[in-house]
Amino acid sequence: MGWVDVEKAAESIRKTLGLLDDEISKEKFIKGYCEISNITREMYDKYFVALPCNCGDESCRGWATISNNEESVKLHLEFHA
Repeated sequence: MGWVDVEKAAESIRKTLGLLDDEISKEKFIKGYCEISNITREMYDKYFVALPCNCGDESCRGWATISNNEESVKLHLEFHA
């Protein structure tokens, strides 16, 4: 097993997630999340939900993946929406 170029890997992940774009659509965010996580869209829709995010992190492009349960959604909306 060889060394991993961490910066190159991080840039690739940001590009796949659309984090290099100034704006990103909800659909593009979900698609990128599924690709990086190696899950299907059906699995994403069953276990997760994409919600608007205003966390203030410089890499945030306005969306967050949250567990699809009432408490997680409630907490996210309370602190990051």
